[in-house]
Amino acid sequence: MGDENNNHKDDLKDNEKKTKGTSYIAVGIALGVAFGAAFKNIGLGIALGVAFGVAMEAIKSKKLK
Repeated sequence: MGDENNNHKDDLKDNEKKTKGTSYIAVGIALGVAFGAAFKNIGLGIALGVAFGVAMEAIKSKKLK
């Protein structure tokens, strides 16, 4: 029983390391929906949010290399 609990804790630590960074795509979509709602054009807002998020992810990945 104790080994199973330790393995579970190790798995949680590994998952925390993987998901610790910010997902700029999600942030971009959230901002895109907000601006899309403000300008009454949700589709355009989401599209621009995704494009902005992907661009920020690309910049982030270049800095990490």
